[in-house]
Amino acid sequence: MSFELLRINFAESKLPVFKENKNKGIMYFGEANDFPQHLLEFYNRSPKHGAIVRQKARFVAGEETIVEGNPNAVKIIDYVNPYEGVQEFKNKLALDYELFNGFAYEVHYNKLGQLAALYHVDFSKVRTLDHDLYMYAEDWKKAKHEDMKHYRPFNPKKAQPMEVQLFYFREYAPGLGVYPLPPYQHCLQYIEIDVEIANFHNNNIRNGFSNGTLVQLFKGQPSQEIAYEFERKFKAKTTGTDNAGGVLIQFNEMNEKEATINHLQPSEMDKQFLQLNETVQDEIFVGHNFPKILLGYATEGALGQRNEMIQAYELLHKSYINRRQEKIETCLENTLETVYPGIQISTKDSEFLAIDYVALYGAGIATVDEAREQLGLGESEQKVIDAAQKTIDNINSLSPLVANNVLANMTVNEKRALAGLPPIEGGDALASTPSTAPEPTTFTAVKMKCECETWKDSDIEVFSKFGMSADEFEDVPMLFALDTKEKKVLAVVTADEKATVKNIADAVKLDEPEVIEILKKLQSDGKLNWTNNAIKITDIGRADIQDEGLPKIEVRYKYDLSPDALPLQPGGKSREFCIKMTDLKKLYTRAEIDQISGIVGYNAWLRRGGWYTVPNSEPPLHIPHCRHEWSQKVVRRKS
Repeated sequence: MSFELLRINFAESKLPVFKENKNKGIMYFGEANDFPQHLLEFYNRSPKHGAIVRQKARFVAGEETIVEGNPNAVKIIDYVNPYEGVQEFKNKLALDYELFNGFAYEVHYNKLGQLAALYHVDFSKVRTLDHDLYMYAEDWKKAKHEDMKHYRPFNPKKAQPMEVQLFYFREYAPGLGVYPLPPYQHCLQYIEIDVEIANFHNNNIRNGFSNGTLVQLFKGQPSQEIAYEFERKFKAKTTGTDNAGGVLIQFNEMNEKEATINHLQPSEMDKQFLQLNETVQDEIFVGHNFPKILLGYATEGALGQRNEMIQAYELLHKSYINRRQEKIETCLENTLETVYPGIQISTKDSEFLAIDYVALYGAGIATVDEAREQLGLGESEQKVIDAAQKTIDNINSLSPLVANNVLANMTVNEKRALAGLPPIEGGDALASTPSTAPEPTTFTAVKMKCECETWKDSDIEVFSKFGMSADEFEDVPMLFALDTKEKKVLAVVTADEKATVKNIADAVKLDEPEVIEILKKLQSDGKLNWTNNAIKITDIGRADIQDEGLPKIEVRYKYDLSPDALPLQPGGKSREFCIKMTDLKKLYTRAEIDQISGIVGYNAWLRRGGWYTVPNSEPPLHIPHCRHEWSQKVVRRKS
């Protein structure tokens, strides 16, 4: 039995050939008039190439289309035709533009010869000879002349009633033929290799990873029927899915040799393909001139690449996206100008990465008000208080007569706002002028009334942006191998230099007076600096505890039920704010809670869930905080 061994060669990817077909009256787009279909196949089968094209098309189309210049033109925002608005229409143009470097659409005219609608046309199915006439066919391999749609090129001056013309755009390139070349033409070979790599792995799995195996048997030449039956049974037991094995069986003359198995493919072929895959990936991104980081390919070993992504996005926009957006906008303006003179079309870009104003505020770059505005919060309460106090100071600086005249021209709610009181119904109208002048009024410092439910959902959003999950930490009891109380105090100060005496006392389980004495001694020993603002450990103090093999601890704070909180009334429940806060299950540093206070506009340490009325108290006892508190946790990160 003889076998024919085949060698498979990868054909070199060549640029398409444009040649005239006189029978069909078109210029062929590729040797077999199917080059656009090859591009579509690459788009659908190469994961890297397809992802880049989709992302570029999304950037070019933008998030929203702005229509200005003619008030009547705004209707195209919702309807460029009865089925879609201008943004959906642009999405299709942008995808064709990135796939083929061109796009096309039908221009429909009404009975009066006026432009009535625009319809997208699949660019891959349009052919022409010299751009004086365009033809469209669903399948150019099977198309006959009567199957083709014929279009005159777009020209509103020559439009006839109920005519459908074709607007055809192709990107210019030096030496360009009738049809455009794709913007990624320089990496077509690597895109094809990417498809073949996927085929390789797919076939390896389907063939049970037994490709390229030669089995030689030395039992003589069987009949053809016996040979086929043996081959069938052998593959059924040894190969993979669908029994599609890549095993060759050779029957040799009978001798005493045992059967031999030879692997035809090189060893470590999988590693070679992995290396090739990396090369192909790099070349595809270079051919597209597209930054890898915008598709989530992080630089190995790099941290915090947010700014790098933003910079790459902005550079891509300036060098590529903006220009292609302008081409589409200009084409649409030129098409619609006859119906909507002066029309101006622009693109609102999609926000690839929102600016992290919380992080900018924490770094001291953004102001509190800028961070609050981006989070959908109003002015901070402190700012409102300061503005009200300034108004009061100005009124108090006036003479009593003038001050009374000013107050007489203020509404009740305006006066209540100065005192930090909420508005009342009917309080926005000016009061009638009194018959006698009121007694002179002097306002004192503003006192804000703290309402129980003044928090907003956006406050919870701020808290969610800070802190870390409690599941990432474990409690560290202050019973580790530190032989003195001084070293325990130093350990807490190392973890939180802004810790107060009470914080330290709670952590090390000592009375505050004793902690004060320890702090004084440590300061005299040069192991820490104790000021009114902070307690900072010195190098001497740090060396003192490092010698003990101290685990790296942190002092963090958790929003939790106070241990001395009174039980809820039957059927009662905690405030919604407290429920949502405890559900976050986060631990925060002192600095983070201070930053949160600045953003939400109130002291998060003190207010918590709002005022609390002690049940069954007579007279009612109001406490300026709820049943929850910021409980201190001495923790370390889980390994």
